[in-house]
Amino acid sequence: MKEMTRPIGRALLLGALCTTACRPSQAQVVYMVSAATIDGSIIRLRDVVVQADALPEGWGGRVVGNAPQPGGGRTLGLGSIAAALHSYDDMHDVELRGQPEIRLTVRAKSVDADMLDRVIAEYLDQRPELGGRRLRVAREQLPVVQGGETITNAVVMGIREDSQRVALIRLEGPDYRMPAEGVVEFPLNELQAYWMVVRPLLRGATLADGDIAEKWIPAEEGARYYPVSDRITGMEIRRNLQTGQLLQMGALADPVFVKRGEIVSVLFDQGGLSVTLRARALSDGRRAERIACVNERSGRRMYVRLVDVREAVYESEGTGG
Repeated sequence: MKEMTRPIGRALLLGALCTTACRPSQAQVVYMVSAATIDGSIIRLRDVVVQADALPEGWGGRVVGNAPQPGGGRTLGLGSIAAALHSYDDMHDVELRGQPEIRLTVRAKSVDADMLDRVIAEYLDQRPELGGRRLRVAREQLPVVQGGETITNAVVMGIREDSQRVALIRLEGPDYRMPAEGVVEFPLNELQAYWMVVRPLLRGATLADGDIAEKWIPAEEGARYYPVSDRITGMEIRRNLQTGQLLQMGALADPVFVKRGEIVSVLFDQGGLSVTLRARALSDGRRAERIACVNERSGRRMYVRLVDVREAVYESEGTGG
């Protein structure tokens, strides 16, 4: 995704979205698409961003403009989006990046994906043999409802998994004409859980259990984020984070276990001999790193592996101190 090529455009966006105390280096960056197809009469933020599932909780549904009539088209400037989002207090340090204008087209109304997700979730909850799986309708493959037709209910008749995973759903409505097959096939995405933050966090802080929660997104979109199978508490935060933001790979670093000059408790365990030594660190060290220390009693250099805060295990002898 290319950034805006006009410097004044980016400056205007930062001015619209940031408070006077906001600096660009602290802003959360949101990348915008260059073109989008809209369903319905309004444009939401999730419709015009590169990766909607990576947005903080609640941001995707925020309205950024009105859609043109079906079959028509228009452009939407990033400045207009910035102005629409400025009314939200938690978006004053957001930076939009992309082309200055987004090309929009509108098609006839699609089937309500949120309604389909609800009935699919209910179907899965009633079937414990599926092992707590979470599935969601693929947004990019939603069928279009013809003009004048209304869908008021949906019933899952089954889920088929062969070359493509699909839900077989019966749609109901007072003027809806069901196809001869009696069901409509909806392609599904498998969801997996990844870590998101539940409160604003500043660079340099240590991540605690109460700072994170699960967020479920399509598995194919999760390669950049920490899955819930990863133990990340105790790690150091490398950049400012917003509430609801997914934790992207590279946003965390192993915690600093010792700083240069601090005393390290070193466990020496060889040949049945187990002794704890005091040594002074010759450099900063993070979890599991190998650093050089000086034995406080003998003055000799040794190499140790850090296992906890100011705790290490002996690895090898070094050059005399």
